Amino acid sequence: MHNGSVNAETAYLFRHALLRDAAYQLQLPADRARLHGLALAIMEELLGGRPPWPDLRVAPASRNYLLPADAFARELADHAEQADHSDDPARLSDVRCLYLTRASLFETARWRPAEAGRLAEKASTLCEGSRQAQLLTEAAGCLLDAGLLAEAEGVSRRLLELEATRQSASLHAGALNLLGKVLDAMGRHAQALPLAEEALRISESQGDPERIVRELSNLSGTLMYARELGRAVAVAARCIEMMEALGMKQELGLALGTLANCYQLSGRFDDSLAKYQEAVAALRTAGNKRSEGVTLTNMGALLLAMNRRDEAMDVLAEGLSLHRQVGNRRSEGICLGNYGNALFDQCRYAEALETYALSLGIHREVGNRRSEGVVLASLGNTWLQLGKPEDAERSLREAVAIHRELRNRRSEGIALGDLAEVYRWTNRYTECASLLQQALEADREVQNGFHEGRHLCRMGLTRLRQGQGGQAAEAFNRGVLLLRSHGGAAEAARHLADLESLCREMGVEVLSLAAELAPKDMRP
Repeated sequence: MHNGSVNAETAYLFRHALLRDAAYQLQLPADRARLHGLALAIMEELLGGRPPWPDLRVAPASRNYLLPADAFARELADHAEQADHSDDPARLSDVRCLYLTRASLFETARWRPAEAGRLAEKASTLCEGSRQAQLLTEAAGCLLDAGLLAEAEGVSRRLLELEATRQSASLHAGALNLLGKVLDAMGRHAQALPLAEEALRISESQGDPERIVRELSNLSGTLMYARELGRAVAVAARCIEMMEALGMKQELGLALGTLANCYQLSGRFDDSLAKYQEAVAALRTAGNKRSEGVTLTNMGALLLAMNRRDEAMDVLAEGLSLHRQVGNRRSEGICLGNYGNALFDQCRYAEALETYALSLGIHREVGNRRSEGVVLASLGNTWLQLGKPEDAERSLREAVAIHRELRNRRSEGIALGDLAEVYRWTNRYTECASLLQQALEADREVQNGFHEGRHLCRMGLTRLRQGQGGQAAEAFNRGVLLLRSHGGAAEAARHLADLESLCREMGVEVLSLAAELAPKDMRP
């Protein structure tokens, strides 16, 4: 493979892509196949031999798990595909499947989930049975991480069909849950919920306590996304009780985190914070730094919502440090986005822009389109505060396009409301009202009460600008009450202050609001 006496000119000629391709095409097909087989054998020998088949159920997404051949696995798979298959076609097909699988692991370790998912899916077409099921599971999970939800759904449905034929109740339940997670990510919670419920029913019929606990954990998350928060809390509490009884310390912190999420969405911020703190303690005891970092990121976002900004920044910095320690690039990008939000709330807009840029870079690197859209919206809001509505509109339009592409109705509604704010700032009130109406439709579809309240308040300000005082008062009343019932008292106070300021600017009396919105409540 390497001759130390080759001079520079000859080496250049060999490496030049066009010359190399021309030399390749001059070979007869049989000779090319023989050369591919020879290249495969020589490369394997130089790389320490053919690597073993990985156990995808336990293989961590870590560079420590990789072998020397993995960096060349895609090339090795290509040689196996094009080598002479006349003697033993089944063996070379198995070799190609092996290297495609190891190439997928290599891309996962580099935080490139889109590439990893597509390689695993390609490998799944070359095998059968449990190995095919493992590869489809890996592919769907990677594509889900990458935000390629339509592809993830297709792979998940293939897995479900496969597991239905294998007549294994536990594997069928696992496939149901995976498809449910994909549908949840697509905002199709009504379709995801019966899948999670069926998975739990199957596991309960089998009587395996640990499997039941895992299905309860999945179901609580699905109920949370479907905004059936009362049921979600009850299921999460049952899950935690069983975990404690079974001594499932590794999983306990995750279940406590789900319960904290449910409390947060219910507006029970103090209860949510207490559960996040319990979750962090449990995860530290279990030594699960990866999940501890994710939980700290969520806890930081809660502290921001509670207007405890200094604490939020400390918690987010701690989470960011953990993400970097364990190499969790995806969560690092999300945490940076939350840290940017903390800087935004402190009016440190230039620093926020820099942090959002770092976050966007990571999201694009790892293929996290969902979070890319979220950060683009935050970037747009920052440009607006810096007095650059054109840049703000461009970022927010890009965010809306991504959310629509991924069918993420919750984030689409939020971004539409933010884009409407750009229109309000630039005195395009008719267009602003139209966008707010679209945002409200999305909010109600996904039961996002907090942002429905925010958008109703903004609609009130817009209607007032349009001289429609009655509609303005109605929208504001409903908006403030919704915000207060969803943990947004401070947000409601800000909007009420904006209302008073606008009324003074327009020289009109402050709108007639409901009795519970007395003047003493109309101060931040």
